[in-house]
Amino acid sequence: MPKRIIVTGGSGKAGQYIIRRLLKAGHEVLNLDCVPLPDPLSTEVTTLQVDLTNLSEVYSALTSQFYLTELRSELPDRIPGAIINLAAHSNDVCAERVARGFARRFGADVYVMRIGRLVAPDDEGLASMFESYVKEPERWKVHGWSYTDARDLGQMFARAVEVDMLGFQIFNATNNEITNLQRSSTEFLQRVCPDVPFTREMETREAPVSNRKIRELLGFEEEHSWPEYFQGGGSADKYE
Repeated sequence: MPKRIIVTGGSGKAGQYIIRRLLKAGHEVLNLDCVPLPDPLSTEVTTLQVDLTNLSEVYSALTSQFYLTELRSELPDRIPGAIINLAAHSNDVCAERVARGFARRFGADVYVMRIGRLVAPDDEGLASMFESYVKEPERWKVHGWSYTDARDLGQMFARAVEVDMLGFQIFNATNNEITNLQRSSTEFLQRVCPDVPFTREMETREAPVSNRKIRELLGFEEEHSWPEYFQGGGSADKYE
């Protein structure tokens, strides 16, 4: 069922892909940000320019009576079906603890998305970046040899909006596959991280930052795999 969704901080790269996916699913979207959305999204989604660090401005925006394309004072107040917060904050751990507290106190669904290295098809230098992932894996330990395609991130958030009654959950919002061409993730990790213990058996090409939970609970199905960006190709016959 289509919902009325408010997105905070939706004018950035992640927000634009998420909003596109929500619109495709038939939802109404209102964006709260300090800068407007670029065209053509700006013609489809209203952006209220709000200082998200100013409590009174945010409260006013969240409690306004409006349709999402124009102000209409005669409309009854409609509570948003979901709020997606993409606005930056200084401490992820603190934010997650606060979110857990709200979920417990008010019985609300609060889903935390831990987004990986975000990539989009219009980013510059993607092929060379993924080539470096393959040829210089030691450089990319900080990313856990995992990534998030912005288009698939849109699907993840759309699925989160549609799946209810899970309470407080934390999801790794990452794609399925490890960013290396070695055939086995286990063999790769044993080579680059020989002293790290394994607590379970990994899938053959599973990303170290696993998205198993988001696939099982939200029904995420990957649509875009990193080899499409990689000039060396990524078919099975190229795995080492």
